[in-house]
Amino acid sequence: MEACRRGYETRFFRTAALVNKLSKSRKSAQLSGFIKKLVKADLIICDEWGYVPLDRTGAQLLFEVISECYEQKSVIINTNIVNLNRNF
Repeated sequence: MEACRRGYETRFFRTAALVNKLSKSRKSAQLSGFIKKLVKADLIICDEWGYVPLDRTGAQLLFEVISECYEQKSVIINTNIVNLNRNF
């Protein structure tokens, strides 16, 4: 919220929804354009990371976005998954 208040262009996605958009863009031969538009943002937030298992293609598409942002854009990955089987 603070990034938005300060005027940073921010994109927020549930991770599964982002992967679905990437897959649809790929199928319609618009993946490159979608990724270029996406990485124009100053900040990308991926919420609910790990809730829905990704297939190989989805994971590769998500990796492509993350690698496009590497050292150039900020990415926040959020998950509420808790490992209750840890031994303390």
